[in-house]
Amino acid sequence: MEHDFYTALRYARHTQHEVGLRYWKHSARVLDVGCQLGALGQVLADTPHDYTGLDMDSSVLASAQASLPAAHFLQGDVESPSVTRNGTYDVVVCSLVIGLLKNWRQAYLNMIRLTKQNGHLFLVDLLRNPWHRPPGDHSVLPYIQEQVARSLTWQEVEELAHAARSWAGNRNVRLRRLLDDGTRLAPDASHCAQPDRDGLSVFELWLHPGNQLPTERDGA
Repeated sequence: MEHDFYTALRYARHTQHEVGLRYWKHSARVLDVGCQLGALGQVLADTPHDYTGLDMDSSVLASAQASLPAAHFLQGDVESPSVTRNGTYDVVVCSLVIGLLKNWRQAYLNMIRLTKQNGHLFLVDLLRNPWHRPPGDHSVLPYIQEQVARSLTWQEVEELAHAARSWAGNRNVRLRRLLDDGTRLAPDASHCAQPDRDGLSVFELWLHPGNQLPTERDGA
């Protein structure tokens, strides 16, 4: 599928803002699942975090490594049990990828296992929702219909959230809908009241340690 680095970069900035990675007081091991050209690595380049990108495409990884020589990149399939290294990463991120996977349930379980017991697992992706119209200037418009058609439904996303709660332990699970208007991601509290709004339906699923968030902005 065609790759849109601008959109990936917007979603990477959203991720680092929500998880608060720029405010962490210590270096974290971050795994970017389906990293493509390493947009999240670009966003975290001036932070102390140890960034690793995982992708199946060797040519994409070569390009990512060339632009991020200090980062680590692994070729592998998150759907395969062989990629699982239990409790390895403080933060696991999967952006604009899980809806494209054939075995997305197994992939998500593998991501949970890759995350440390008190770590963060952050998913953000398009949602299959016929109510919203893609904005005319949206950067992914040439192939957005294909990607939305392959995205998860809200019912399938709730299934992931249930799996997260089963594995959460003392961590919290946050699931919410967002609307992507082509410029920003914002909470979509009125998705039922205004079904014809311009924008892309998005879901965000975050497994996190709650009050233990290690950020300056939270007073840690």
